[in-house]
Amino acid sequence: MERRVDKIPKLRHPLEENLLTSLLVSLLAVGVAFLLGIPLLCLTALLLVTATILRYSLLLLQSILCFCRSTLWNGTRNSDLLHAFRLAAGNDICWLGKKGDSPQPVCLTLLIFEGSLEVDQVRELFLSRVILEERGGGEPAYPRLRQRLRSHWGGYIWERDPEFEIHNHIHPVPSHVHSEEEVEDYVGVLLRSALPPDRALWDIHVLRAYGPLKDSLLLVRTHQALADGVSLLHILAHSLADRQIQPQFKKQNFGGTAFSFNLLRSLIVGPLTVLLWLASRADSNFFSLSQRSHAKSSVERKKKRNWSVSWSGSLSLGKVGRLKQIMRSTMNDVLMAAAAGSVRAYLQEQGLAYPPNVKVVVPVDLRSELTSLKREKRLGWKVASVLTTLPSGLEGAVPRLWATRQRLEEIKASADTVVAYGTTAIITQLLPQPIARALLQTITDKASIQFSNVIGPGEIVMMGGVVLKAIYPFHPPPGSVPVAITLCSYAEQIHLTAIAHPDLQNAPRALMRCMQAQVDQLSSQLSHRRVPGESRRFTRNHSANLSKPPTNQIQKKLAVVQEELQSLVVRVEPGDDDSYRLSSLKSEFSELIGELRRRSSIVEGVSLSFEDEEREDEFRRPRKRALSVVSVSRRNSLFPPTRVQETSLSEEEEEVPLRHSPIRTTAV
Repeated sequence: MERRVDKIPKLRHPLEENLLTSLLVSLLAVGVAFLLGIPLLCLTALLLVTATILRYSLLLLQSILCFCRSTLWNGTRNSDLLHAFRLAAGNDICWLGKKGDSPQPVCLTLLIFEGSLEVDQVRELFLSRVILEERGGGEPAYPRLRQRLRSHWGGYIWERDPEFEIHNHIHPVPSHVHSEEEVEDYVGVLLRSALPPDRALWDIHVLRAYGPLKDSLLLVRTHQALADGVSLLHILAHSLADRQIQPQFKKQNFGGTAFSFNLLRSLIVGPLTVLLWLASRADSNFFSLSQRSHAKSSVERKKKRNWSVSWSGSLSLGKVGRLKQIMRSTMNDVLMAAAAGSVRAYLQEQGLAYPPNVKVVVPVDLRSELTSLKREKRLGWKVASVLTTLPSGLEGAVPRLWATRQRLEEIKASADTVVAYGTTAIITQLLPQPIARALLQTITDKASIQFSNVIGPGEIVMMGGVVLKAIYPFHPPPGSVPVAITLCSYAEQIHLTAIAHPDLQNAPRALMRCMQAQVDQLSSQLSHRRVPGESRRFTRNHSANLSKPPTNQIQKKLAVVQEELQSLVVRVEPGDDDSYRLSSLKSEFSELIGELRRRSSIVEGVSLSFEDEEREDEFRRPRKRALSVVSVSRRNSLFPPTRVQETSLSEEEEEVPLRHSPIRTTAV
C-alpha cells in the first residue's frame, strides 16, 4: 500500500543537530544505564560463573569416562583428553541449527579462475598448502579444518575427525551444471544443503570449462561455526596463493585499543542496550511482509524452494575511493549509502512511492591486528552483528550519504559491537543452545537486510599458476532476515552478491543493478568536486578511476575487455540478459581508452598524492587550504614551458603484479 506523506521534512546536515539536546539525552541514558546495569551485571556474573563451573564439571566427568574406556580398549593417549577438554566458544555454537526456510548457516564463496583447474590439482594444493601446513613446534597451522563439532554433556567441543579424507571435502560439480542460470540454481541448492555433522564443516565444489572463456569455478562452503569470511580470505592470500600477499592496511575502529575501551563501557551500558534491542519494533515493509506471507502458507507448501541468488559485474574501487575522498567519508560509508539508494529504488519499482527506512544487520570485524603480517591461525567467528538503519526513506544520494555516515559514526562511538559479541557469548553459556539461538534471532529478525563488506587481497592472486579473476562471497542472513547483500574488494575492484527469500525472486538482480546505478549517480553528481590535493587540470581530464597501475597493465586490461566485448557482441541479442553486461564492458572500454590518451598527454612533473583510508580523520578537521598545483604552475610560468613527454615505465613498475579487472564470463 502506498504511504502518503503530508509534509516533506527539511533535510538537515548532521552537523546542524542541536548539541544541547544530544548532551541531555546522553546524560539521561548514562543515568539509566547505571541504575539498571550494575545490578544486572552482578546477577549475570554470578549466573555465568555457576554455569561455567557446571558445564566444565559435566565435561570433565564425561571426558574421564571416555578416556578410561578408550584407554582400556583402544589405548588413547593422555594428550587426547587434554585436547578435548576445551568447550567451543559461544560465538561459534550460536550458528548451529537453522530456523524455518532460512538458508543454512554456511558461508559460500565463489572463486572464478582464468584457466583450467582439475579436481585432483585443487585437492593437492589444498592438502599441501593448508591442511598439512605447520607452524612453530610442528603443530598444524589450521587444526580446525580437520576437526568436527561434537555434543557433550557440558556443551560442544572441537575434536579431530578420525576419518578425515580430502576426497570427502573436495569434489566436482555435477555434470549437468554449465550455464550461469544452472550455476545460480546450484548455488541456491548449496545454500539450503547442510554440511555433514560427522565431518569437518567445510567442502569445495569444482567446476571446469565454465562459460565461453572456459574458466574454472570453485564453490567454497564453510560453516559459520568454523570461520568467518575474513579468516577464509586470509587462508586464500597467505596459504593457497602461489606468492604470499600482505594484508591491506585498515584503520582499526573496533579492534585493539578500541575493543578494550568498549569492553569496559559495555559492562555498564550492556544490559540497557540489550533491553532496548529486544523492545524495538520489527520492520514492516515489502521485504518483511513478503516473507511473513510465505511463513504463514509454508505449512501448505511442502516443497522447499531455493533462495534466489545473483552476482554482478564489479564496481571500480577507484571510483568509490574518489567519492570517499570528496565527501571525506569512508569506503563503507559510500557503499552502504549506495545500498540504501538501491533499496529505495527497488521499493519504488514495486509501487511504493515513499519507501521507509529499513533496519539492517551489519557484521563488524573485531580482530585486534588486521594489519599484522602474523596471520591469525586460530579460526572462529570473530564478528559481531549490529543493528542499524538504512536511510532508504531519504530523497537524494548526497543526503543519504550524510545520514549513513552519521549512523556508522554512532556505531563506532558506541559499545554496541562489544555488547553484541559479549551477549552472544554469555547467552550461549547460560541457556541451552536452541533457546539461546531463538533469543538471539529475536534481535536480528527485526531487520530486513544484512549488509556485509569484506576486504580481500589488494593484488592479483595466483593459485597453481592460474589467475584468480573474481571473488564473490555469499553470506547467509541470520534467522528470518529475507535479504543479504555482500561486497568484497579484490584487486582494485568491488564485487557484489545478493541472496533473497524465495518470495523475492527478482530482488537480487534488481538490487545489484540499482546499486551500480547509485554509485554512477553519486559519481556524476560529484564529478565537478575536487579531491584534496588534486589539481584542477587533472580534474578536467581524469577519468573516474583513480587507480595508478602502469601503462602496460592498462593495455593488458584493455585487451581482456576487448576480447570479452567481441565475444558478447557476436552472441548477444536485444533484450538478452547479457545486454547489461555488454553496456558495462563498453563503458569500461571507453574509460580505459580515455586513460591511455590522458597519460600520453600528461605533463612531466605534475603528480598527485591522495591520503590513505587511515587518515580519514584529517579530512574532517578544518585546515588551511594547501598551495595547489595550479598556483605553482602559474608561478613557474615565467620559465620556458615544459616539454611534453610520454610516460615511461621503470624497472620497478614492470615487477608490479597485473591489476586488471576480474572480468565475469557471463552477465547478470
